[in-house]
Amino acid sequence: MDIKFFLSSVSEAVEKDCSVWRSQFPLYVPNKNLRENEQSTDFLTYGDYFTAVQQFLEKDEYRVITNSLTMKNKDQFCYKDIEEIKIFLVKHGELYHPCMVETLLKGETFQWVVNVAISCYGKALINHEVIIINRLNLSNACSFLPKVYEYGEVKTEKYEIKMFMGEWFQAFHEFHISFDNQDGKYKIRVWDQEKENWFLNPQQTLQLYRQIAMILTCYYDIETFGQIYPWHHAAGDFIVNCSDNSLQLRLITARNFGSLLETSDKDEDTILEAMLFFLVNLSIRTRLDRLDGIGETVWAGSEAVKATVLGFYDGLSRKSPLWSYKFKKYASLLSFSGLSETCATVVDSYNPDSSELHIIRKELAVHSLELFDVLSL
Repeated sequence: MDIKFFLSSVSEAVEKDCSVWRSQFPLYVPNKNLRENEQSTDFLTYGDYFTAVQQFLEKDEYRVITNSLTMKNKDQFCYKDIEEIKIFLVKHGELYHPCMVETLLKGETFQWVVNVAISCYGKALINHEVIIINRLNLSNACSFLPKVYEYGEVKTEKYEIKMFMGEWFQAFHEFHISFDNQDGKYKIRVWDQEKENWFLNPQQTLQLYRQIAMILTCYYDIETFGQIYPWHHAAGDFIVNCSDNSLQLRLITARNFGSLLETSDKDEDTILEAMLFFLVNLSIRTRLDRLDGIGETVWAGSEAVKATVLGFYDGLSRKSPLWSYKFKKYASLLSFSGLSETCATVVDSYNPDSSELHIIRKELAVHSLELFDVLSL
């Protein structure tokens, strides 16, 4: 079996016992004043990471690979059919350190993502997320989340590492707000290594925000108010495919699912109020990002507001045309003061220690007016 290791591309091969293989692996820790690696004289290396993923794949004669192919309705394979495995470290995230696994079987190439949780913070959440994604994939007609094929853990001398193998969305890319020096504007930049990073045009930007809102609304539960939350553009939770001059988006994570409102009432007025709370929260969160994914918090332009409302109605119509009609009627009767009060209530529900809160409060008055103008159309 030929197993090879890489950083982000084939030009960055990582050989066993090279300097990178022995280098310390970076771990995210919520407490920025204390590095998790400093709690122990032993630290995780890149070699430890790649070896753990290899052990996860090799278990029970590569059952994780052969079973996932069966779940993908492919022909039956056995481990002896595997000709080559390439493991690419995709990125370092706050929760996971995902890698892309590329496997050659009988001359055909297959790809998966393996989300790897190493820190205590990541390991505390990964099992919960697997349960949520599986439940949403089974109970919801939407298909914007990845399929989960296998979940497990690998114990090394230093760490217990948890991971799951999921569907890899080929030709989908992360995106973030970035500054275009050519025309001096903030735009959405797609992180496409093959074509080099490039900017969306205005029409594509509207499509992107509209699809984001549609996807999250499709997963919203009208009766229980359950929703996927939290989600963050800064974390790269959404990815985009721009093939054939059309945009397709996928949501690659679902850290939690539940209601943000505490109420036992489920009458029509309460359901409509909960929808408004959901929409207002959606309209605010979708405007937040970090510059180039890692910089200061930035606020998207007003075009995101109309696109978000349109996407919300797209998703609501797919779920229930009746409720879409009822909410449009309800929204048309809203007063500006009433909407502003809801916007303030939504923001007051946020974590007071959030680093994003200052820019939200700074922009909230104008955002409320922009949202009111769109809902009044």
